[in-house]
Amino acid sequence: NDLQLNNAAGDKVKVYFTLLYTYTQHAEFGEVNGEKLVFDNPESRKKALKWLIDYMLEEHRRGGYSHTEVGGFYWFEEALNPTDRYEKEIIRDTCRYIHSLGYKCFWIPYFCALGYEDWQSYGFDAACMQPNYMFDLSIPQSRLYDTASQAKRMGMCVELEIWKVQEDEKGNISPEGTEHIKRFIQYLEAGKETGYMNAPKMYY
Repeated sequence: NDLQLNNAAGDKVKVYFTLLYTYTQHAEFGEVNGEKLVFDNPESRKKALKWLIDYMLEEHRRGGYSHTEVGGFYWFEEALNPTDRYEKEIIRDTCRYIHSLGYKCFWIPYFCALGYEDWQSYGFDAACMQPNYMFDLSIPQSRLYDTASQAKRMGMCVELEIWKVQEDEKGNISPEGTEHIKRFIQYLEAGKETGYMNAPKMYY
């Protein structure tokens, strides 16, 4: 079958690991290489992220996965934290470290999230804006076009989203699920109309 043919050809899927946020209220992280890391110290936060990156890469290597390879990392938080004066510095340091290892780093901010206009200055290789049109049925369809416009202006891509499509025991989809399917089709139509269908895509 196709899967066997692909595997025989040595094809590999790229995987991207999530970078967790170093919350300063959780001060006691633990020890790394004999050093006690405390998250009220930005240098400790940087070291913890580097430890996490190294740990995930080593675990992937140890797993011996023959059909996947690491492509890079994903900054999990969807907006900058306005109360964290070290966050930009920590993101830049983390991206530099990722690049030094030969990998990419990307970000998926929510619609017009704090910091989205400066995403390139943090060192991310790509950023993809969430329309968030799917999750709140009161949001008008114009949100998709506003997102496309902002993303194009900032050199970003657009996330595709789907939500809560379930069938009952008789195979019927709820009215809410039907609306979500309709909205997903609108995501696709807007992508064709505005051009984000031709950009990299990330999904939720």
